[in-house]
Amino acid sequence: MMDTARVLIKIFSWRFYRENSGLLLFSYVSIISYCFFIKTAGVYPPEQSVFYHLMLMMTFIVSPAVMLLVFLLFLLYTIKSWRYVGKQLKHETNQFLYYSFCASSKTKQFGSLFLMQLVILLPLIGYWLFATILGIVYKANLIPVITFLYILILGVISSFIYLFQINRIVPSARKSRIAKLTKDWKKPYPSLFLYYLFRKLGLSLILTKVCTLLVIASLDNGYGDLINDQRLSSIIMLGVILAHSFLIYKDHHFKETYLSFSRNMPYRPFAVLKDFSLMLLVLIAPELLWLFATHGLPEA
Repeated sequence: MMDTARVLIKIFSWRFYRENSGLLLFSYVSIISYCFFIKTAGVYPPEQSVFYHLMLMMTFIVSPAVMLLVFLLFLLYTIKSWRYVGKQLKHETNQFLYYSFCASSKTKQFGSLFLMQLVILLPLIGYWLFATILGIVYKANLIPVITFLYILILGVISSFIYLFQINRIVPSARKSRIAKLTKDWKKPYPSLFLYYLFRKLGLSLILTKVCTLLVIASLDNGYGDLINDQRLSSIIMLGVILAHSFLIYKDHHFKETYLSFSRNMPYRPFAVLKDFSLMLLVLIAPELLWLFATHGLPEA
């Protein structure tokens, strides 16, 4: 288990510190400067200044309000580590963990992940040690004990989260209903983004259509007496295109991410423009049908 823990610590813990070293260093320097080097208001003798700083540090281990604030910061720090480790688990360079690490028992996996998380929580453990020393000196042991239990709970919860994620690092692909329905259909190049849109970006499509509906409803209700005015139709279509600009950006991102090879294909600029126009025409087809049904065809 220790060998596995060393590998995990090297892959995740040290890299986490490396990527967040600036934030950790800033937080450490800020706390140390505030507790030990802050200048008090007024003029105090040196012995009273030392007493003031000691009282300031004592508030971190005897004040329930400060304890809750510190616990909240601990939780935010732990969530940040969850996001980092979860992102790294999905990275292709760490896919070997699915075959090697997951071959061991769940108990060994949990132990290794717990040790890895404890290394990530070293700043929290350092705070607990400092609070424990002050608590022993000034006989305030309750909050250090609660802090220890809280850090332990964070470590256990983190280990369970990582254990669940790492055993699903290569989830089985589940085909959606759209994929099953269209698996035998021919998919020309202009339609690829539309398939991707309906399968992966359904929520974005729905929100775009809702925004379009709000634009049409607001303009139509506000200027209903100008229903035959072509300027109103032009403004409505401008709002429709503006609402669909997010999907246009997603189309560009889709082609840059998944269809970058198409740059080397013998597509003429006119063909690319035609495909894009066709895709956009399909996207705004419901709005065009509504516009022609309510405002009629534009006059020549």
